[in-house]
Amino acid sequence: MVYFVLEKVFRRTGVKNVALLVFSAAFYYWMDAKSLSLFALLVLIVCFAGSAFGAARTKKWLAVPVMILVLILVFYKSASFLYDYVDRVIGRQWLTMKTLIMPIGVSYFVFGAISYLVDIYREDAEPGSLVQSVLFLSFFPKLISRPIVRWKEFLPQAKERQSKIEDMTVGIDRIIAGLAKKVILADTFAAQIAAIDHGIAICGVDTPTLWLKMLLYSLQLYFDFSGCSDIAIGLCRYFGVKIGENSNCPYLSTSITEFWREWHISLGAWFREYVYIPLDGNRRGNVYVHLFIVFLLTGIWHGNG
Repeated sequence: MVYFVLEKVFRRTGVKNVALLVFSAAFYYWMDAKSLSLFALLVLIVCFAGSAFGAARTKKWLAVPVMILVLILVFYKSASFLYDYVDRVIGRQWLTMKTLIMPIGVSYFVFGAISYLVDIYREDAEPGSLVQSVLFLSFFPKLISRPIVRWKEFLPQAKERQSKIEDMTVGIDRIIAGLAKKVILADTFAAQIAAIDHGIAICGVDTPTLWLKMLLYSLQLYFDFSGCSDIAIGLCRYFGVKIGENSNCPYLSTSITEFWREWHISLGAWFREYVYIPLDGNRRGNVYVHLFIVFLLTGIWHGNG
């Protein structure tokens, strides 16, 4: 409602961007206040790096921040495994995950930041203003959930956009649909899976029950994934920001290739554009090595679990 009033009073997109920055900061503080300062520091470092090598455009300047971002992702995604390993080696609990300050949404932040740096390096997009860059990296609808948004897609909308009544209506409809998928369907399926697991722990299991659990888990996974994507897309649309779809009926696919392409569209597009094609894809070199690298990074991005 506050943004709707701002939309009517102010025509300048810059004012609306500042408002969204305030909303994003408040959201992050509400979600995880203790890591807000660390997250803000990471955002500013990425913005500075983009501005710095945006003028020079040397591979050296590109490689350094990208490698740092990848190492940050690997560290946080492997933290629980490393902490458990250290505790087992020394024979007592020396480290716990509670001692680690982990920014929420680190996976989506890192991929967005890499997109920001690479798009500037390739001259697909300019660095943009500080407000535009910080908004892209911290925009709360996409901060902790999919789809993954690329800088060159976001920048034109950060420069000029207008949220019409139609956008707000479509956005609210999409949010409601996403909530229904997540709360009514996915969470219900999850409760049934938990009940089956409880029964298995007490009485054992038979084959039909395992098939039922597999079916329920497949449905729970899809509706949770699709519902969260719908909520993020709907929130963005409400603020006049249009982002791409993230799934397209993957369970109706006729092949594994089609399923992978339709399941997590934005993740597949990100890896194709920023990893697979720069490795020369299937044009030069060993395509299986390139695919292995892509799927290894995909596994790291999803975490040890």
